[in-house]
Formats: sequence, structure tokens, C-alpha cells
Amino acid sequence: MSFDAIDQLLEKFELKKTDIRRRILQIFFNQSDSLTQADLIQKMSKNSQAPDRISLYRNLNQMKEVGLIHEVDVNQYVACTHDCSSHPHILLFCKNCHRYSEIVDHKQVNQLMKSIAQFQFFNSQSSVSLKGTCLKCQDA
Repeated sequence: MSFDAIDQLLEKFELKKTDIRRRILQIFFNQSDSLTQADLIQKMSKNSQAPDRISLYRNLNQMKEVGLIHEVDVNQYVACTHDCSSHPHILLFCKNCHRYSEIVDHKQVNQLMKSIAQFQFFNSQSSVSLKGTCLKCQDA
């Protein structure tokens, strides 16, 4: 993803356009599996100076709050695979290979969330992570 496209995304989600945010999002959008903070620091240090952990954590939290990235496990982050923030997100996460998939059909997501709404701990931007073993890893 180009820096122009990333800047438009940051603008859409009303986040300040900073170098660290651009670099974080560029890494996530070129990734097919989840990343930890340590992974991000390692990838960011290849081309330039790595950010400190506190700055990285603060930026990840801000992006998580607006729905640009999701935390699928403790310190395991993924980019949102579709451009929206107005509904809950359901993420499928493989514990073996760390690949993920996001259910993007809003009807399916809303139907599932309605059936578990009796718990009332979800809002319009909640994320639900379902962890298991993907078919690829099961076949291996």
C-alpha cells in the first residue's frame, strides 16, 4: 500500500499522519499473518531507526481503538482486512501458523452478534477472535 493510500486511511480515521503510523500500517498491509510488537520493531529497524516500545504500543492502541488493526491474541496484531469501522469484527486466528481471516460479510457478523447480544459486552466496533487450527495446518 502506498503512503498516499495510507495517508488517506489515517485521515479517514482521524489519526494524525506520522511517520511511525505510516510505517506500521505499511508493514501490516504487506503481511499475511499476525505480528507482535517485537516483530514490528524488527521489521521497522531494517530500513531506519526502530521506534521505542512505548511509542509503538501507544500507536497500536490508537489504531486498534478506531478499527484499523485488531489484536487477535495478547500482543498479536493484524490489519483490518476491509475498510470499515461501523460494525463488530470477527477474526479467525490459527494458533499454529498465525494466519488469520476476517469475516467481512456484515450480515453474517451482525447475525452472530445478535445471537450473543444477551451478554451486552459488545459495541459497534468490538472484535471477537476465534482461535483454532486452520485447515492447512490440520492437513499438515
